[in-house]
Amino acid sequence: MDPWRGLDELDAWRDLAPEAAVALRRGEGGPARAMLHRWAVAADAERVSGCLAALATADLQPTPQAWTMTMVAAPDLSVPLPTDWRSQVHARADPARRTGDPLAWALVELATLGGLNDAIFRQPWQAERFAVDRDADEAMAGLWAAWADGSILGRRQEWEDATLPAVIGAFSSVLRGRGIPERRRHVAVDDAREGCFYTLLGADDASASWRELAVRVLETAGPDPVEALATALPSSSHDLVARCAVTRGYGPATARLAWGPDSDALVQARNLSRQLRDRPDSLGRMLELHLLTRLVDRWASPACTAPERSWNVIVNNRGRARARLRAVLRRAPADWLVERLVALPGLAARTRRAAARFGRDWVWQALQHGLTLEDSRLLDPECRVGVGFTPYTDDQRAQLRAWACSVVLKGRLPHLLAWVYREGRQDVDLKDATWGRLLKDEIPAKLRSPVSGGPRNAGLQRLRAELYDLLPEALDDLLPVIRAVAGLQYRPRRTGPAFAAAIAPAVHPQVPPPHKQIRRYIAHAAAAVEPIEAFVRHHGDGP
Repeated sequence: MDPWRGLDELDAWRDLAPEAAVALRRGEGGPARAMLHRWAVAADAERVSGCLAALATADLQPTPQAWTMTMVAAPDLSVPLPTDWRSQVHARADPARRTGDPLAWALVELATLGGLNDAIFRQPWQAERFAVDRDADEAMAGLWAAWADGSILGRRQEWEDATLPAVIGAFSSVLRGRGIPERRRHVAVDDAREGCFYTLLGADDASASWRELAVRVLETAGPDPVEALATALPSSSHDLVARCAVTRGYGPATARLAWGPDSDALVQARNLSRQLRDRPDSLGRMLELHLLTRLVDRWASPACTAPERSWNVIVNNRGRARARLRAVLRRAPADWLVERLVALPGLAARTRRAAARFGRDWVWQALQHGLTLEDSRLLDPECRVGVGFTPYTDDQRAQLRAWACSVVLKGRLPHLLAWVYREGRQDVDLKDATWGRLLKDEIPAKLRSPVSGGPRNAGLQRLRAELYDLLPEALDDLLPVIRAVAGLQYRPRRTGPAFAAAIAPAVHPQVPPPHKQIRRYIAHAAAAVEPIEAFVRHHGDGP
C-alpha cells in the first residue's frame, strides 16, 4: 500500500481551505467537514461539528516553516515516506516567510493528517491478505488450544518452529535499526531466543504473555486494529473500556466535546459503553475525535506545529488506545480468546504476522531497561480507572513536564518509570536519596492529591495516576530539550547560559530548574535519549 495516497488530495485541500475557513467563521461547517472526509469520524456530523466549532475560535500558531510545509511545498515522491518529506520541507523552509490565515492552514493540516492516518494506519490492514493453508491452520489452532488448556509444554518445539523465526527476526531488526553494537545485539538475540517461550508462558495465567500474542492475532480480524479489538471484547469489558476512555489523561476534554460540557463522566461512560455494544466502530470514531481535539489544542504552541510533533500525536494516541484495548482483551477467558482465534481464516499466517509485532514490541520494551528481559513484564499497560481525582489543567501539565525534565537531568528516569508503572527492577533503588528529594521537595503542591498533615511525600497518588497516562506524551515533548542538553559541550563557568537556553522550553516558575551540576546533567541527558525514544516508541506502537 502506497503511503503517498494519503496526500493525493493535497492540492484540492489547499484550494478549498480559504473559503472553508471563511465559512467556518460564519458558523457554516459543511465545507470544512467535507475536507475531513478521510477521518472516519467525519461521518458523525454532530461530533465533528462540535470539533470544528472549537477549531474556529482556537488559538492557532503555525510557524512560517509549518505554513510552507502544509500550504506551499510540492510533494517529492522520490522520498519513501510522506512523513519524512514533510519533516525535510519543514527543516529547510525559510523562517521569515510570510504566512496567511491560520484557520485555513489548520484545515489543510487536519485533512493531510487524516489522509496519512488513513493511508498508513487503516488501508494496509484492509489490504493485507493472509494465505489459507488448511493443514498449517489446523495445526496452529491446536497449538492455541494447548496454550489455553495448559498442555503447551509438550508442544514447545512445534510452537517454536512455527513462530520463533518471526519473533526473533523482528527483535533483531529493531536492534540493527537502533545501531546496537554487534556483540551486544547477538547476546540480546540469543537471550530472546532462549527465553521467548518462557516469557509467553509467564509466572501464572494472569501474567502469561501468550495472551498478549493472542490479542495481537485478533487485531488482524477487522478493517482497523482498534475496531477488531473492540469487536472481540466480551460485553462484560465494555464498561471498563468506556470509563477508561472518558476519565483518563486528556479523555475528559474529548468526552465533553462529544456529549456536552455539562455531562458527567458516568453518563459519558454509559453512552460510550452502549454505543460500543451496538457499533464496535464507535470506539475508533471516538479515538479520532480525540486525535482532532489534541491536535487543535497543541497548535496553540508554535513548536507543536512541526510535522513530527503532530504526527506523534496520532502515532502515540493510536498506539496507546490499542495497547489499552489489548490489555483489557487479554483478561478475557482463555476459551473466549481461542474460540475467536480458531475462527480466523489463515490463522497460521496471522499468527506469524502477530509474532513479528510481538517481537518488535518486546524489544522496544527491553530497550527501556538496558536490554534486560523479564518473564513477568507485560507489554501492554492496563488502564487505571476510578482514581477519583480531578484531571490536571494545562498549567499543571506544564508543571508536570518541568518536574519530569528535572528527574531526567538528575539521572532518575529509571526510577520514574519503575515508580509510575510499578515495575520491579533490580537496578533501581526507589529509596535512593536523590529520587526521594525529587518526590518530597520538588513536586509542586498542585500536582499532589489533597491530604491533611502527614509526611512531605504524602498525596502522591494523584501524580502517579496522572503520569500513568500523561508520561508518554510528556517525555515525547521533552525529547527536543533532552537532545539539546545532551549535545552541549561542557566548559567550566561557560556552559551555564547555553544550558539555561536548552532547558528553557521546559521551565515552569513553580518547579525549581536544575542548575548546579551541569556536567552531570549533560551526561544524564545523553544517557536518557535512547531509553526515552524507546519508551515513547513502545507506548505508541506503529502499524
